[in-house]
Order: sequence, then C-alpha cells, then structure tokens
Amino acid sequence: MATRLADLLAGAVGRAGATEQVLAAQILRHTASLLRELLGPDSQQFVFPRSFRRGALTLVISNQAVSLEIRYHERQLLDRLRQQFPRISIERVQLVRGDPAATSDEAR
Repeated sequence: MATRLADLLAGAVGRAGATEQVLAAQILRHTASLLRELLGPDSQQFVFPRSFRRGALTLVISNQAVSLEIRYHERQLLDRLRQQFPRISIERVQLVRGDPAATSDEAR
C-alpha cells in the first residue's frame, strides 16, 4: 500500500520538532492578511505580527492609536483566527511597541 506524501511530510515535520513553527508561521501569515482587511492595505506600516507562542499572538505596533484600533478589532481578529485554525488554542493578543516596518523588513 502506498503512503501519501502529505502523511510522510507530516511525520517528518513532527519528528523534526517543526510542527509548532510551521503552525505559527501560518497563523502569522493569516494574521497579516486579516490586519490588512481590518485596518487597510497599508497596515503593515503600523502593525506587524511578530510571534505566536502558547496561545498568545504578539503584534508589534507603532503607537497608542494603533493599539486602540487593534483592541477595537481584537474580538473579530481572534474569532476569525480561531475559525481558520480550530485545533489551535488562540487565547489572546499581546501588543508591544516598536517599529513594525523594520520588523517586517527583518522577517523577509
């Protein structure tokens, strides 16, 4: 019986300990897309998804006004992430001040 490539890759990724990193990268990519949708196409200048660990999504924000905007949309953001990733516990959003544009350049 033939083994599906997806099954082989899933096993290899799991054995390498990269499963969490792959899921985090997917969550961050989807978060960036949702932020563009919620805050506008230029949102990466003001907010950047930095990490996802232990249920916490960390966003780098440029200023207090962006913080207020994120908090306003927080429930919708979390609900949509949970809908996209139903098996992952996405509990909260953490905001840290910084330069999102510099952070996004480093991530590329």
